[in-house]
Amino acid sequence: MLFYLFRVVPPTKWLGAFMLSFSTTAQYFSIASTRAVGSHGYTYPYKYAVMPFLAELFKLLATVVWTLIQGRQKELFRQHSWQKWRVYAVLAFIYMLINNIVFLALLQLSPISFIALGNLKTVTTAIFFLVCLGRNLTKLQWHALGLLSIGTAMTQIGRCEQVLASPVLGISWSLLSCGLSASAGVFTEMFLKREEEDLHLQNFKVYACGTFVNFIRLAMNHVLLPADERSWWFNGFEQNTWIIPLNLAVTGILVSWVMRCCPIHLKIIANSSTLIASYFIQQAVDPTKTNPHIFLGLVMICTSLCLYYTNPKLLSGDSDADRADLRYWCGIVTPSMTRASTHPSMLAADSIKDKAYLDA
Repeated sequence: MLFYLFRVVPPTKWLGAFMLSFSTTAQYFSIASTRAVGSHGYTYPYKYAVMPFLAELFKLLATVVWTLIQGRQKELFRQHSWQKWRVYAVLAFIYMLINNIVFLALLQLSPISFIALGNLKTVTTAIFFLVCLGRNLTKLQWHALGLLSIGTAMTQIGRCEQVLASPVLGISWSLLSCGLSASAGVFTEMFLKREEEDLHLQNFKVYACGTFVNFIRLAMNHVLLPADERSWWFNGFEQNTWIIPLNLAVTGILVSWVMRCCPIHLKIIANSSTLIASYFIQQAVDPTKTNPHIFLGLVMICTSLCLYYTNPKLLSGDSDADRADLRYWCGIVTPSMTRASTHPSMLAADSIKDKAYLDA
């Protein structure tokens, strides 16, 4: 399988997938490295809410520059209805909550624990899509989600003296992030699936609304604080602190590109390599935060993700299904992709049943 992928998938897509894996891993470890010990535990020496704002601003500027290079600037500033912008504003608000929760969760969790718990968004998305959109899964997919949940639980098992390796508050923040990620996927599927707009233009709208929403959040926080507690937004920033919003912006752009352009198997390889790499980095940085349970749980998560996207017919030994599945994984047969189905936690159950796929 890997040999076929190396032969068929262009090197640029491999590069993009591994860049996403690297930037995702670096993102959480760089945030954790800026924590400082306060009177009530870890804290940040800067206003963490500024980071998502800067990341959205950087992504917006990158999108505008790229559009100007392509000579498509007229598409950005043409008239759009208020109803469409309202949809993107709601989506940007959800992403703003998710991005801020990342910082709150990493005050309580190690990066490896947060990355492992983040894979539960596949489970929450499946449940949300079943309840809200009536999309069911195959038995194999439900079994894979069960294995994924068990694997994630194993990463949170502590040593003999404690039941959980992570604080309950940190786990709660992570679960809330997974629920919000699933709601973003459902919202996108319900309101943006039928949009005819180019993904590039959709990203521009999301980034523009994201910049505005994060700015309003910062401004309200500044106004509501007592006068003696107000401070300049960039207080506490050092040279290495600017790496965090830049990394957040690069990761967001890479997620949009990889989820849209790369074959499914490459996405799973990128996600799995992030999990495994984070384990060994955590082992090198702080061995006390790792144990054999975590590594075994990460292997179970990687296995469950592979099973989740496997064609059930492939397990029956059907040679035709085998060839179709291989072609599907490698992107030769590409199902219709929308902004919704490119969401990182999006389950493409209807894409797996795509007629072109089954007839291949």
